[in-house]
Amino acid sequence: MTNCVLYSKGNRNTNIPGCINVAGQAIDDLIEKLVLEKMSPSVLEVALNIQDKLKSRLEEADHLRFQHVEKIRYDMDLAKKRFMSVDPLNRLVADELEVDWNHCIKDYKTAQDEYEKKRQHDRLILGEEQRKRILELASDFPKLWNAETTTAQDRKRMVRLIVSDVTLTRGDTISVKIRFKGGSTEIHELPLAQNYCENKKHSPEVIKEIDRLLNLHTHTEVADKLNRAGFQSGTGKTFSRNRVSKIIRAYKLPSRFKRLKQRGFLTIAEICDKYNVARNTVFRWRKSDRLKCHRLDDVRYLYECKNIKYNTRCTKEL
Repeated sequence: MTNCVLYSKGNRNTNIPGCINVAGQAIDDLIEKLVLEKMSPSVLEVALNIQDKLKSRLEEADHLRFQHVEKIRYDMDLAKKRFMSVDPLNRLVADELEVDWNHCIKDYKTAQDEYEKKRQHDRLILGEEQRKRILELASDFPKLWNAETTTAQDRKRMVRLIVSDVTLTRGDTISVKIRFKGGSTEIHELPLAQNYCENKKHSPEVIKEIDRLLNLHTHTEVADKLNRAGFQSGTGKTFSRNRVSKIIRAYKLPSRFKRLKQRGFLTIAEICDKYNVARNTVFRWRKSDRLKCHRLDDVRYLYECKNIKYNTRCTKEL
């Protein structure tokens, strides 16, 4: 939301600055809280009282600057009178007085320009009407800030009127140094945000249930049973075949294939090779329940071969 400068302690071994990963939402929430506090009527009343005292001092400074300009103008008028009263025939004296007069004119214009610039700057000090409007705005500021019509870009502009910059230093915590427009600073400490994986981690109950269901069910069946039991993923979503597959890989659970292989089941290719039969024969054995099979997924099976009675004289049938 504001200009941020990021620092980290870096790599302990190489002292090379490390890659910083900071969750922006916590920073934005902190800035928002401080902005709403700074825009409260009580705080603004104190600021405006200070502004009034500053205005009084500026009026005194303006009076002194004006006197300085008037003195330079007086010197310029005096130089003009000297030049106008000199005998024109005395060219040497006239030339010197003309140069002196020109210098005084230049000094007066410079002093007058500086005086007007500072006077213009001083006019930014708030009058009574502006003061009243600001206090009214402070009362409605939270409502304005949270209004649906207030865009993120609008909020950024508001923040820039109050905050100069934010410096983040990452160590055991995130140190947030906020420098305000008036020159004051505040330092706040925020805890390190959890990384995405930790934040979206699945519950131990879900992992345990998936591990149990994989012994008897495919990924699609596991997802269906989890949904029926009311389980949700770490992101609060329902389960699907793909999500179950990703969880198995992420948590390094034994796959359905590995579990069935550990129980001695064979693929169709292994059955064909072991008993020297065609794939169609295996399909017939499966349909006639002469070969016990277990689903690997929605399409494939693994086969239990211990009940096969192999006839060495016929390689194509039992």
